[in-house]
Amino acid sequence: MTSNSSEPYGTTPLPTSSAGSPVHVKIDTETIFHNDNLQQPQTQHMIKLDANSPTEDSAASLLANNEHFTVYAVKSGLIRVLHKHSTMRALLRLHKHQLVSDIQFFPNGDILATVAHDVETGSSSVIVWRLYEKASEVCTDVLVEVRNHSCIVSRVVWHPFNANQFWMIHDAATSTTTGRQTIATLVETTRIETVPHESQSHSVCHVPAEDGVIVAGAIQLVASNEASLTDLVWSSQQSKHVLSTFDNGDIVLWDLKQLVNHAHGVSRAVTPSRLGTVHENGPISQCVLLPHDCAMTQASSSCENNWTPCFVTGTYKNRVLTLWSAFGPNALPTKLQVVSLEQQSLPSSSYLLSACFQPSPTTASPPACFLVLADRSVGQILAIHCKSEWSEQNGISKRPLLIGCDYVVPFKTVHPTYAWSVETVPTTDISEEELSEQGSLVFDVKMICYQSTAVQALTLTSYMCLPPEHSYTDPTNGITAERLMQDAVSTHVSDIGLESDDDDLMYDEQYDIADDEFGNNNSMDDDDEYEAPDASALPPPPEGFSNGQPAAASPLVSNPFANWLGSIATSVKAPMASTAEPIPSFQPPETAPPSTPPTLPPGLLSPMDIIKGSAATSTTQPTSKTPHAHKVRDVTPTTSNAKGRKKPPKSDQSQPQILQREEEAAAAAAARPLADAPNNAVKERSLAAAKSDVDSSLSNNLRQAIRDEIEATMMPQLQSMLETSLKTIVVSDLRAAIGRIKIDTGSISSAVSQNIESSMQTAFADSVRTVMIPTLESVSNQVLAKVSDHLEKAEVATKTETARDMDAITKQLGAMTQLVVKLTEEVHSLREAVASQQGQQQKLGTPVATAKAPADGSAEKFKHDILALLKTKNYAEAFTLAVSASTAEIALFCCANADVNDVLGGSTPVLSQMVLLCLAQQLGTIVGAPVAPIASVQLSLEWLQEIALSLNPRDTAIASHVPNVLQQLVAGINKRMAQNDPVLRRPLQRLLQVIRGMQMS
Repeated sequence: MTSNSSEPYGTTPLPTSSAGSPVHVKIDTETIFHNDNLQQPQTQHMIKLDANSPTEDSAASLLANNEHFTVYAVKSGLIRVLHKHSTMRALLRLHKHQLVSDIQFFPNGDILATVAHDVETGSSSVIVWRLYEKASEVCTDVLVEVRNHSCIVSRVVWHPFNANQFWMIHDAATSTTTGRQTIATLVETTRIETVPHESQSHSVCHVPAEDGVIVAGAIQLVASNEASLTDLVWSSQQSKHVLSTFDNGDIVLWDLKQLVNHAHGVSRAVTPSRLGTVHENGPISQCVLLPHDCAMTQASSSCENNWTPCFVTGTYKNRVLTLWSAFGPNALPTKLQVVSLEQQSLPSSSYLLSACFQPSPTTASPPACFLVLADRSVGQILAIHCKSEWSEQNGISKRPLLIGCDYVVPFKTVHPTYAWSVETVPTTDISEEELSEQGSLVFDVKMICYQSTAVQALTLTSYMCLPPEHSYTDPTNGITAERLMQDAVSTHVSDIGLESDDDDLMYDEQYDIADDEFGNNNSMDDDDEYEAPDASALPPPPEGFSNGQPAAASPLVSNPFANWLGSIATSVKAPMASTAEPIPSFQPPETAPPSTPPTLPPGLLSPMDIIKGSAATSTTQPTSKTPHAHKVRDVTPTTSNAKGRKKPPKSDQSQPQILQREEEAAAAAAARPLADAPNNAVKERSLAAAKSDVDSSLSNNLRQAIRDEIEATMMPQLQSMLETSLKTIVVSDLRAAIGRIKIDTGSISSAVSQNIESSMQTAFADSVRTVMIPTLESVSNQVLAKVSDHLEKAEVATKTETARDMDAITKQLGAMTQLVVKLTEEVHSLREAVASQQGQQQKLGTPVATAKAPADGSAEKFKHDILALLKTKNYAEAFTLAVSASTAEIALFCCANADVNDVLGGSTPVLSQMVLLCLAQQLGTIVGAPVAPIASVQLSLEWLQEIALSLNPRDTAIASHVPNVLQQLVAGINKRMAQNDPVLRRPLQRLLQVIRGMQMS
């Protein structure tokens, strides 16, 4: 195999078809990425972290991103919120000690849904938040919480524009530990029943554990064969249609407006009707919609009524991608192309999948679309381009038609990507010349990636994703193409609402073999046979026709050898003019001879054709056969399937005459003897049936002709007469009468206003007396009763707590008194011992030793010990030693030599609450010192911001000291702000807001 040396960055062309048929493209990723010149995305580092392990569901995400915030999961069920345009942060703690499985923003909004479950109990919770910025802080409100105590919820899928609806993907209530079936439930927050939270201020909805149905009448997507749902997407054409995939390979389109009772024993739930089902070989992991309304293989006129656009499914953890055409009312999706990623070193690798595109005006090139994949085990990203073309205009609005994937661009990254949020933005730095050259590829792909050790923003610019200079040629290094076999098992789109466990296929039409041209008999074997001419010697069909039909109705008109029996039928010479009498018009059976064929309207089957077929079967015998020639049976052509005609007998006349079908049948009937008496009876019955059909057809034609004539002649004249009469008789007199009427508008309005005013005053007085006052009295009584009960309970609880606190204080004072007595005794004994020792030394003449001041190097010793502890990352002992020195200089030295993210950026801080409080107090003295350097103040503010987020004011160990320390910090911040330093104003205000929030909590 050869490589394309003209593409130094690894861009590789792909085939979109194989000899006009769909193609299966195999990409050897080891060969594609074996290139030293591969591109790397533009990278912007956001934050360092120790990421959670990636989820098994590649469609779930541990990171979400919108215009203002980036949200991602950290350890122990905590969720970090980063403000994208400042250094503000927040921490969501309601999932603490749970395993977070999904984080999703509502499209183009500030509503966030988080999903987590408890590994030990098996319960799950879905929390809906609202994130916003207020007073230089990231604020969060909990809107609702859904708790499921018996099933594990894996993720949610938002409605495209209704924030009150989302799909909750979870285990079925009937699942067991050995066999779990995953289903989806549509949650409508306006219908569920909630109760107040035990300690918080938000509402909680508890899902019943008996059947797992959140509310009676809830819509659930459940497979009839116990398959598990893996992904679902809302159709971009109509929001009532939902496309879902299952682990057995089924792809099902549902109609949420047509509901049926649940077919699996859950009486309180309903299931939408199925519009269609196709099958893929292998477990499907993910489904993604594309911007193309139709495939190139479909007629553009049928795109208007499609239920979905074209879409992509990923099987085997997105290692195999399948491009499908659209779901429509008249056709099921078909496979357009299959792209598989093969890697021998990591055969079970998993990929993230996202479709990136932007709309393109009809005056520009067709819209560009990329399928972007990221390997979750190594740092590799693939951008696969989907080729498209505009449909023919022809009075129909132009639509993008999908052709297939035509090239792939590889990228290398430093870390593997576990989850991401992908969006497209217009390319800004592009010239007009480049704009015309690049066509519709004028956007960049921006990815916020949740990687193994960091959160980073990666960008694939339009310049990095340009197409290769050459199209695909076989062989190409790393690419293998095979012809795709259409092996998908499908259910027809008209089988709405059918649920069956059988593997048999379902169709919307019942096939009756009795309606076949030959049925189950072998009468065709008795027909005369003749030698067929060589197909290559046949003349082409008449222009505009194929097989006796217009070319538009023939699917194989472009192939001259397709359906060559029909070509024979159209190329045989016409029979000569017959000397028989002219065929009379059709008469009733009692007056016309039985052998007289009727004259039928064009397009109807002549009864003589039926008689001809019966007579030929029963009377004629096979002629002599040529040993080695092809034989063609005599088949009577029908309006739906013309297989060919018998060779007509030659005539002695030299001038040929083209006969109508009825004349040809009559000539053939006159040329052969009549059949026996039984055959005459058959003919009579056939003629009677034909007469009935002809009468019915003539009646219908007559009715239609009369109706057309009335609409064309009588109706316009009648309408004109009515309009003229109305204008001359009614309208003129009525207009004159109206003109003579004089209306006193002033008196009318005055009377109406007086009546309305009096009636409104009476009604308002009655409503105030009978409705508003009793309602206010009732509400006031209820409020006062609630307040009274609450005050009584609070008073009793306060008295109890006060008595308990007094007892505890009394005990502590007694214990302290005893300790003071013992301490006094020990001090007294020590004084006596020292005095006696000094007296003895004076008697002996020994000089008395005096205490020396600490050496000047004691501060250096502290710093040396702190550096040694920080080098081993023993942060707890290092900061404990620093705050024990009781000098702000040592504390600041320790902060300057430590990483704030390592110390306080994790799920739980490594420092105790006592050390955090002491450190905050000492750093606060630096902030309040008027002569402190700016760098020291900035470092102190950075640490104080993180300490404020990690400090728990309600901790029993520091609760009594927190108010004093916070007051000292506020005083120091106010002193520093009084200096009006513009560099420190913003950080000081942010820290002051955080401290005030802690004081209010």
